[in-house]
Amino acid sequence: MPKKFLPEVRDRAVRMSLDRLSDHPTGYPSSALAPKFGLLSNELEEIKKLKTEDRDSKEANEIRKAASILFARELDPRHH
Repeated sequence: MPKKFLPEVRDRAVRMSLDRLSDHPTGYPSSALAPKFGLLSNELEEIKKLKTEDRDSKEANEIRKAASILFARELDPRHH
């Protein structure tokens, strides 16, 4: 579970992130800033894992949706 930070620390992290956006071509400097604010690498790995799982779930749902539409058309007597 993510740590709770004091508002001052969070604000500082946001300012540092915004200041460094131009230094990172990906626009995502949090991996460079994370160690400075005590974010553990396993927390970052967990976030990556969850994002991957979320993307995979969304893809699977789109496939299911497309399949259900296809099967519904096949079973619809008006289309025969």
